Amino acid sequence: SGNASDGIAYDYVPAKPANTSTIDYSDYTWGGWYAEAALQNPYTFDTMPGHNLAVYAKWVAPTFTVDFVMDGGTPQVESQTVSKYDRAEKPANPTKAGYTFEGWFTSADGTTQFDWNTQITANTTVYAHWTRDTLSYTVHYVDNTEQHNTVAPDKVVSNPNFVLNQSITEQAIAVAGYRPDESSLTFTLDENGKEITFYYSSKAETTSYTVRYVIADGETGAGIAVATEKTVEDVPGDTASVIELAKAVDYDTLHAEHPELDGIEFYPDEVEKTLVLTADETKNILTFYYSSYKNAKVTVNFVDMDGNPLTDTNGNEIAPDVQTLKVGKTFTLSRTPVAGWELNKAVEGTLYNGTAAGDSYKITQDVADNGSLTFTLFYQKKVTITAKSLSKQYDGEALTLPNDIDGQVTYDGLPTGEHLTGITLSYTGNDVDNGQLNAGVATVTPSGAVTDGSHTSPDYYAFTYISGTLEVTKINVTIRIEPDRWTGADYTGEPYKTGFTNPSKQIKDYVMISHEGYNAEYLDDVWAKIIAIDTVTYASNAAGLGSYVLAEKDAGDYDYVLDLTADQLTFNPNYSVSLYVREGRLQILPAELTVTTGSATKAYDAKPLTKDEASLIGLISADVDVVTVTATGSRTEVGTSDNTYEINWNGVKSTNYNITGELGTLEVTLAQLKITVKDKTS
Repeated sequence: SGNASDGIAYDYVPAKPANTSTIDYSDYTWGGWYAEAALQNPYTFDTMPGHNLAVYAKWVAPTFTVDFVMDGGTPQVESQTVSKYDRAEKPANPTKAGYTFEGWFTSADGTTQFDWNTQITANTTVYAHWTRDTLSYTVHYVDNTEQHNTVAPDKVVSNPNFVLNQSITEQAIAVAGYRPDESSLTFTLDENGKEITFYYSSKAETTSYTVRYVIADGETGAGIAVATEKTVEDVPGDTASVIELAKAVDYDTLHAEHPELDGIEFYPDEVEKTLVLTADETKNILTFYYSSYKNAKVTVNFVDMDGNPLTDTNGNEIAPDVQTLKVGKTFTLSRTPVAGWELNKAVEGTLYNGTAAGDSYKITQDVADNGSLTFTLFYQKKVTITAKSLSKQYDGEALTLPNDIDGQVTYDGLPTGEHLTGITLSYTGNDVDNGQLNAGVATVTPSGAVTDGSHTSPDYYAFTYISGTLEVTKINVTIRIEPDRWTGADYTGEPYKTGFTNPSKQIKDYVMISHEGYNAEYLDDVWAKIIAIDTVTYASNAAGLGSYVLAEKDAGDYDYVLDLTADQLTFNPNYSVSLYVREGRLQILPAELTVTTGSATKAYDAKPLTKDEASLIGLISADVDVVTVTATGSRTEVGTSDNTYEINWNGVKSTNYNITGELGTLEVTLAQLKITVKDKTS
């Protein structure tokens, strides 16, 4: 007898952890027992350990899918499978030809950026947003030799209002000592940055050019001259370009030759034009186009908050958008998005405090008489500042951000050479100043950014602030309560008290806690919860710790369960506690009892043969005077039989004994029959 441990039920599933204010465990599933608190290696129950063993309960959170809508970006970001309450992993920024990536958003056309600190509790979709890069083209100016030496610096033209496949005509520039082979080139704009080249030849001693005055395409009489063509000969060879004025329309000649144009008044597209003279005199043609309406020049400037021209993503200065519109047309002012910039204000004219610009303008006669319309779009430089996120398991020390700015935030969008020099951090959900001590999540939100950039406008930047988190995770703790499992105890008639009565064990042997810190703080508390259970009794004369659950004296195999769950334990938010309570057992084996009866023999006499001799060997002392035995065997006929018995238990359970019989024999032998034969007499 004694406290001998035998096999335990390894398929035991503990109760789910209790829900908290932030975690709902109702949809978690059982994941098995693990060998360490990190829950990396399942524990294999193959042999009974010879020492106390802590295993760790794993509860598996449900998973959700986070999908990424790329809107043409590459590479395709694969969907992520994220456990409940975990966070999606921010992927590397994708790319898209001709576009700048603006970030991940919560909807396809919304303005709310996805917060990567969001705990995932449902299937989620995030969307890539893009801003069209400003289209541009590059003009090269080289000589006509095999080496194509540069004769003038390249020109890069960038305009937010450019569109793909737009037809553009670029004029050659005047270069001292050279003439271009073409005065202009027309090309179609593509998203890769079109490159065109003007080739220049050395100037001749003299050249010539022609000026024409014709009705514009699309007008009645298109191509008809409205004034006499002019040719200028013997232009000195060192003349790079010439300036000509539009002629007045010769209505007498025009109407005489084309009476159908009588009553139509024509206006030149420009009052003054410049012609860069080419090396080929036949290409030195300057044409004024006349239409039946006056024209107005519309200029849209793209500037930063200091009034300086914007630069595109390649650092090229963005030129004003200039259009020439006829009277009667409507000009629509586009609030063109520019990658890396955010539109702040659109005004008429060039001053920030000028009249706010509208959406559309009719080109009237008065507008044409004034000559032009000018609009200026003021943009703020986009800068995204993201608070860094940190995480650790609870260790009793507060989790805080470093003191340096680079350790507190990341930032993107500052112009080259500028740096962040100051930031304000505010905290919500934190439990200590500027940090998180206990398990939970503090949100850190940046604001009030200061840079070392020298800008005249206090509103130069459009800051976007993205919060980070300080997350302290709970420590996984497994508590195993293993009350006594006594086997092999012999029936003695005295009660066996089992529960926590093994004299070789202490509290820590009955209550095994996987985490040292939790054990030090709560072992006594857990023990107090155990001994407070209704079914646990304390007896000063009981062995071990004196507390027992079951007291039995009769032979049998008894199981018992402690009615204790994790939610009855003292709650500490820094620990996630799994409780395993092993089923207890008490096995009392029956005592060995031998019954003996006497033997007898006699010759058959037609009377029953009995032997009133019986005894019990093995009764415990308490049963000696209680349990009796009587020989009950009887035999009358010739032959043998056992001298049977009957036990009178007198309230003692017969199951307390394993009975072995050593029975005597009752034997009836043949009787001697004497027959005497007498003589017959008469």
